[in-house]
Amino acid sequence: MRRASTLFGVAILAGALATAAAAKEMSVSLSGGAPVKMDPGEPWNASLLVHGEPDILGEATPGISIRSSGGEERTFPARATGRRAPDGQLIYRVTVVFPSEGRWTYQLLDGVSERAYEGGLVTVGEPAASAAPQAPASPTPSAAPQAPASPAPAAATAGDDSFPLWPLAGGLLAAAAAALAAVVLVRRGRLAAER
Repeated sequence: MRRASTLFGVAILAGALATAAAAKEMSVSLSGGAPVKMDPGEPWNASLLVHGEPDILGEATPGISIRSSGGEERTFPARATGRRAPDGQLIYRVTVVFPSEGRWTYQLLDGVSERAYEGGLVTVGEPAASAAPQAPASPTPSAAPQAPASPAPAAATAGDDSFPLWPLAGGLLAAAAAALAAVVLVRRGRLAAER
């Protein structure tokens, strides 16, 4: 009897945690697109759309984080515009500046969770690899890797419509907890009937 009530308590707690995780879900996305190529120091003025429960939207401090292929990182906080998109999402504005040449990745942040939303690749300035073909030398095997470089930005931005897994995991956990609770209650009823 004690074991059944303990299992039932665990099931209720798991369901409550799953519901809380789903309720805290929010999303951040770009309005419009991201640049594929820029110059160092050139500003990228982006609009972010933030959607979520009203209580968590009050905590949101979205922004864009960038990282160079050499490991340099910077984060640019966004500011609220006080406007909403037609579907009700809050609109934020952020200005991002890539400080040096190279390949930079970016990610969107909500400022509440540790989650990074969508991202992509931006080439800043002339990459060193593209300067090599200027010599009149005949093609060498080292020139072959340059061909796949152009599809990289499209592949990197293919995750723009990423699927949030936390609500799904929370829902599955809640369903499993409810099933476990039902089994415990049925067994409890059978034990009582046998006595």
